[in-house]
Amino acid sequence: MDATGMTGGPDARRDRLVHRTKTMLRDGVPLTLLLDLADPAGPDSARHFASEPADLAWLLPRHDPA
Repeated sequence: MDATGMTGGPDARRDRLVHRTKTMLRDGVPLTLLLDLADPAGPDSARHFASEPADLAWLLPRHDPA
């Protein structure tokens, strides 16, 4: 097993990684997020937090019409 938690030869691990990546992209995970998470130093969260506008609407309770 390697650092990605996958077993098998290099080609098999690459193929599974490509499949997982394509699945995440198809499901709407932004490519930039995947690149940030793949960076060994990690994402620059403090810079992103300071520069991105906050949308806290998702924190408010929903009032669905009855």
